[in-house]
Amino acid sequence: LAGYYGRGMRVKLRDIPVKQETIEICEFFGLNPYYFVSGGALLIVTDNGHDLVNELAKQEIFATVIGKTTDGNDRVVMNDYEKRFLEPSQSDGLHQMFE
Repeated sequence: LAGYYGRGMRVKLRDIPVKQETIEICEFFGLNPYYFVSGGALLIVTDNGHDLVNELAKQEIFATVIGKTTDGNDRVVMNDYEKRFLEPSQSDGLHQMFE
């Protein structure tokens, strides 16, 4: 998404919602839940994400702000004070279970 618009992005890893059952299954199989395909998820870019979250909540649609776009090309993922650069996805974590 950032590449398409020629922008960078900064995302807080802990703000990305992951269901508890997904975390438990991933722990059992030794997988990273952030490497899974997010079927049914939608990433939206808007000028004011918090206003959009509030409007969606009125329709009982769960949403959260996970980051923001930035000038430049850096795609950064923050995990507390650790800064990592986003890498292109390899394969879905679920496929790793059956390899």
